[in-house]
Amino acid sequence: MSASIDDTLGKGVQSACKTLDATCKDCEEQIRSAPLASVLVAALIGYVLHFLPIGLIVRLKIRIFLALLKPALLLFGAYKLYEFIAAQVQANSRTLVEGAHEPVIDSPTGPTT
Repeated sequence: MSASIDDTLGKGVQSACKTLDATCKDCEEQIRSAPLASVLVAALIGYVLHFLPIGLIVRLKIRIFLALLKPALLLFGAYKLYEFIAAQVQANSRTLVEGAHEPVIDSPTGPTT
């Protein structure tokens, strides 16, 4: 199960990086093909963002995201700790099962035969 979570997270990050790169390239091509229109659109967007409370909404969303990030990271860390402890217990149980058939030399009564 842990491999699937790690794979899913890795694939999600790679997909996001590819999408961001493609978007940046498309935006750059658009700006290079029509620079005047790009400047006008940027000025219009700046004007709208200045007078509408969009900045407050964005800041609120960022604050909520950061507030929820801490518990999410705590849960992820707890899950990884659980995986680590489960792997250690499983490794120790294998050595106990494999060593169960060997005689105990350190026993006070001596080795069992």
